[in-house]
Amino acid sequence: AYKLRAHPSMLQPLLDDPRAVRSGASVSRLAVDLIAVGDAELYVRQADAPSVIDEYSLIPSKQPNVVVRVPPADLWLFDNGEAPWPVVVVDLLDARDDRSVRAANDLARRVRAR
Repeated sequence: AYKLRAHPSMLQPLLDDPRAVRSGASVSRLAVDLIAVGDAELYVRQADAPSVIDEYSLIPSKQPNVVVRVPPADLWLFDNGEAPWPVVVVDLLDARDDRSVRAANDLARRVRAR
């Protein structure tokens, strides 16, 4: 995963970019119980990553507000703008902070109870 920094004005356009697949706290349709205002977590195709990073002026940072995951081309599993719930859960767990882990457990519990 690339831990990057974007100007705050670029976050929403980045999340809305059709080349980006939202994950973690950035998903909207799963009602993740975690507000990550000012952050973006997404997947980008390997072929699109250089242009996305360049167009949004994303720079490596020790204080990232963007996490970009770039899976190998043959492992691209997404067909719309948001990752499926199991991927979101794993990405939330990967954040390793208490709030994200709690949100991951809550999401997994709610989806399994359906």
